[in-house]
Amino acid sequence: MKKALLSLSSMLLVFLISGCFLTKPISSSDNYAGRFVRVNLKNPGHHEISVEHDGTVIKNLSLTENQDHFYFFAKDPGTYDVFVDGDRFSLKVFPPKWQVLIWMAADNSLREYVQPDLDEISLYGASSSILVALDGTSDEILAMSDEGLRALRKTQIDSGSGKELREFVKEFSVNHSKKFLIIWDHGSSWIGDSKYRNDFSSRAVALDEESNDALTLPELSMALDGLGIDLLGFDACFMGSVEVIYQLRKDAGYIIASGDYEPGDGWSYSFLKDLSGYPEDVAKDVENSYSEEYSESYQKWSLSVFDTSKIEKLVSKFEDIISGVPTPITKYIAHDLENFDSYKRYIKDVGEVLKAYGEEIPDGVVTYKWSSGGYEMNVLFPNPGDLEKVYESYSDLDFASKTGWLEYLEEAGL
Repeated sequence: MKKALLSLSSMLLVFLISGCFLTKPISSSDNYAGRFVRVNLKNPGHHEISVEHDGTVIKNLSLTENQDHFYFFAKDPGTYDVFVDGDRFSLKVFPPKWQVLIWMAADNSLREYVQPDLDEISLYGASSSILVALDGTSDEILAMSDEGLRALRKTQIDSGSGKELREFVKEFSVNHSKKFLIIWDHGSSWIGDSKYRNDFSSRAVALDEESNDALTLPELSMALDGLGIDLLGFDACFMGSVEVIYQLRKDAGYIIASGDYEPGDGWSYSFLKDLSGYPEDVAKDVENSYSEEYSESYQKWSLSVFDTSKIEKLVSKFEDIISGVPTPITKYIAHDLENFDSYKRYIKDVGEVLKAYGEEIPDGVVTYKWSSGGYEMNVLFPNPGDLEKVYESYSDLDFASKTGWLEYLEEAGL
């Protein structure tokens, strides 16, 4: 019996030395879908590699003598078969708790801020499922690996196209994962929405100078309809408005945005190092990282988290004003709140507007907020005489048709 065991041990030793075990890929329990999976080989050298998922080959490659690992993109959860020189090994890929999809519209004056943000995303998000649709100097889809963002494919992107945004989210969304969509770019709330045709001087969000296009609010809402976005973020100016939140109320559970200008550097992406919890928890992490980044700035910045399920309570405040406050009072308030900033001549801080009417923002609409003096949330409230300049931009918004706010301000002589 002892001789038999000794013989078996000797055979096992020979088997190991022969290298049959040395080519086995090393997998770990943190292989997640929606990112690049790294496969390490214990035996570096020339190998013929193939990766299959559900019987479909998704990657073929040859490794050189000095290569001891390779990557493949795992689009979906499940079992992936890795063939190393014909020997098959299986890897399990799991759905991540959170998936971050970033629509980086940088085909405009924000190009210089792309690489610093990509570096931040790579640094802090290396263990997360993150995909970036980059429309800039070169257009490409980037996906996260344990060494940072890697190019998944070159493509042509019109970042002002709602259809293309929808296709991006649908293609890369992982089932059974919470989804955080970030739209990165210039933003003007709803200003220029309806007029945005071929005149680039007017705009909404996600401006593409090459295609001369941008996302209007109605277009954005149609693009996101039914996609199951848990958290929607705007790394862009002025998107924290009553009109934006109301227009997108059915498209995301929570929205995080600034009611005012954002600095060119935009968000700090350090929040990516710990993506966990409920949507409001992740949103609070975004806000905390933003406030830490800019708390010492002398500029007036802000960032707020909005619960879209509560926005109707705020909308009803404006319906009460329309039905109960004579228009001459509104014109008096407009003179009192005049601001000649290029954007703020058309919009004002919601809190200030409601306060002038003896009202306040209902509890729960703004879940978290940080401000160094910037607008917490904005709303249409133009300087006297300026309404006609944005009338068409505003007329087809859900908030306008729901409340009659536009007509009320017109009757007030604004």
